[in-house]
Amino acid sequence: MKPFSFIYVFVFLFALAGYPIALLFDQDGMLFYFVRHLDQRYLGVAYVWTVLSAALLLALNVLFGSHRNFDKFMEKPRTAGRVDPDALWWVVFVVGCGLNALFFVLAGFELPLLNLPENVTELLLRRIELKEQLNPILFNLGATVLGPLALILSFFFVKHRRGLKIAASIASFVVLGTFSLAKSSFIVGVLILIFAYSFLRPLSIRSIMKVSGVFLIALLPMFILTNSKEAPHVRGEALAEIVMARIVYGQWAALPFFFEMFERDEQDVGLLTPPYLSDGDAWTRGGEEVPPRKVMRAVTGYRVLEGTGSGVAVTYFIGEAFAVAGEGGIVLACVLVCGLIWMLTFVFKDVQKTPLTIYAYSWFLYKIGMGLITGFSAFVASSLTIAVVGLFLLTVARAMAQPVLADLSKRSGPSVDGMGMATS
Repeated sequence: MKPFSFIYVFVFLFALAGYPIALLFDQDGMLFYFVRHLDQRYLGVAYVWTVLSAALLLALNVLFGSHRNFDKFMEKPRTAGRVDPDALWWVVFVVGCGLNALFFVLAGFELPLLNLPENVTELLLRRIELKEQLNPILFNLGATVLGPLALILSFFFVKHRRGLKIAASIASFVVLGTFSLAKSSFIVGVLILIFAYSFLRPLSIRSIMKVSGVFLIALLPMFILTNSKEAPHVRGEALAEIVMARIVYGQWAALPFFFEMFERDEQDVGLLTPPYLSDGDAWTRGGEEVPPRKVMRAVTGYRVLEGTGSGVAVTYFIGEAFAVAGEGGIVLACVLVCGLIWMLTFVFKDVQKTPLTIYAYSWFLYKIGMGLITGFSAFVASSLTIAVVGLFLLTVARAMAQPVLADLSKRSGPSVDGMGMATS
């Protein structure tokens, strides 16, 4: 299985299979608890558009030739590049350990996971407090860059003391996770690592289970500690059911609300732009709440939303596209997303397969996959879009400049005079 195939499995099976599974086997479960205030006919409307958009994305990627570009990178041999992998690992690992030490100081000289509050409410408040204490930019640097890159280098490229470096990389990443009081950073690391693995050899069920098993073993103590502090009604079997529901169809549950709420109330497209492009924050733009925040109010209830820490409703990306432009917006969103994927594959089709390029490609694929299951705003003037478009323009400019530079080189090269002597 190649990385692009993994994205389709990761995104579309979750999107296409979730609602039928809930409809057939879980009529009293999480999905129907979420949509209890919803006109039930919008469940069908949302699902039809989920199927159509998934089919359109697949067709457009084939039409644009993204797969052919991607195969060109896959066919390239693995190379260490200009930087020695063992030396690079030491740099990444030492910087990562430095961040862990900094977070230890900022957190009051403790590992927060080892000093959890006794109930869920206090745990949520402690998580918010900790997030304010730590620098989110530095934490994301460790969770999405240094941690995964150290793992990629130790698993696939280092030559000296490989086993020791694998163990050290995992240990450093586990320590980093104790400062978030959540497991999301580990999910990012696992996904990027799986993508990186698939660049080196096609993914098999055995290889996925092997990589995932290592992290499950590393995460087990964290789950045990966290679970020991949870309220009794979410322990054991109930906790497993909630987690499975969240994975299989929970992320889709908010989508039908977009179709009900914005069918006749089209939103301003500016509400999907990043906060740094407008006067606002994560929940508002120019004083107006973003569509996912309005949906979250409908899902949770207007009175209970405030003060709970609940933010915005993230769901399959077509919801936000429908909110600002209706059904035509869904089609346009699919075209724009596939255009972004094509630009990404165009950028990487001719580069060498080194540790850094494998990490970068894996990170971009992770961001695109997460954007597809969280919202179209992830592609609207976001850092992801700016980075991909910028790299694409640089690649095109370089390709256009090469013939010109080659021609200038020929014209300025040595010439031969009438006596056969070379002159400049």
